Amino acid sequence: MMRNNYRISNQKTAYILTVIIVFINIITIVIPLFFLYTFPTSKIAILFFSYPSNLLIIFGVVFLIYFIITGVHYFDFKADKYIIEIKSNRTISSYFFAKKNFFEIPLGSINRFTFLKRPYTFNSTLMIKVKVSSRKSVAKRFQISFFNKEQRAKITESLEEIVQNNNLDG
Repeated sequence: MMRNNYRISNQKTAYILTVIIVFINIITIVIPLFFLYTFPTSKIAILFFSYPSNLLIIFGVVFLIYFIITGVHYFDFKADKYIIEIKSNRTISSYFFAKKNFFEIPLGSINRFTFLKRPYTFNSTLMIKVKVSSRKSVAKRFQISFFNKEQRAKITESLEEIVQNNNLDG
């Protein structure tokens, strides 16, 4: 059995990052478009859409598209003596779409786990193989954004202890 209870979350970091992304996009996209549609012949609108300044708008659009595609995910990992609860959602789109990634599993059913690094993103994937029956195992994946080494070490320690205990029990 596990000695310690673990609770690891990056929810605060994920929401701060989301606020920064929204702020950057307001500065680089919304404000220039506001001036373009409200005051199309003003010097400020011309300044925003002339050569060196229009690169800022292009940067903002690429930045926005990148984070729409990759997403910013927050996770919550709770482990006690009997159950592990893992929740992973996107910060903004989880409010609009019903897809929730929540998993509650007893410790005895975990076979294996691994962390997968996603290329070109700040995201990682935690994959846990769970024994459903004597012949069947299911892999459950959780997206995690901006995962630091300390959080990864704590989750790895907890899951390694569980897998080791499960292998000893048979």
